[in-house]
Amino acid sequence: MTDKSGIEDTRTHGARPSWLLKQYCGLAKKGLALDLSCGQGGDAVYLAGRDFEVIALDSLQDNLERAYELAESKKVSVDLRNIDPREFKFHKERYSVIAANHLFQHLKKSEASDLAAKIIYSLRKGGIVLGSGLTVNDPSYKEIKKKKIAEVEKNCFQLPNSWLYSFFDTREVMDMFPALQPVYYSETDYFESERIGESWRGLVEFVFKKV
Repeated sequence: MTDKSGIEDTRTHGARPSWLLKQYCGLAKKGLALDLSCGQGGDAVYLAGRDFEVIALDSLQDNLERAYELAESKKVSVDLRNIDPREFKFHKERYSVIAANHLFQHLKKSEASDLAAKIIYSLRKGGIVLGSGLTVNDPSYKEIKKKKIAEVEKNCFQLPNSWLYSFFDTREVMDMFPALQPVYYSETDYFESERIGESWRGLVEFVFKKV
């Protein structure tokens, strides 16, 4: 979904699990998993289907309703909570997997750094965090800059419709997780053809492990 400016709302991601999760969640021991921005439930339901106990957060009620329907259809249990991840209470070394797909691009850079520290604190030894965000190479960054929208923080913008967008420079996300071991890290431009409105995207994807 896009607004009048043509910027896509990535807060609502779909019911299919991310390739990152499918590829790398097996590196973590079974236990408690946390999806910080579950969207329509793809990652959370996938984890539940692989015997993780899953807590899934989302600030949009519509997303949670769709995630509940998906969990019901797959006959798995997910603890769905209508809460902003910035307000969630983290506990020390509790989670085997923390998913943060499409999350950091909707936080201020200062909030993203604070959340990254909480994620590190909350991962068990051997646990992984995985996720994605937009880079400054994403076309929407150029569109926002062209409209001369003022920065809230560096490369972070509050759009007229109230959506917040942050875009990451080279290695910026890597530097947010200095205490973790990189398992996979990629900053790439790719052509996204699976959604309506095919387009180029600039994306950072990551998997970090606590050793």
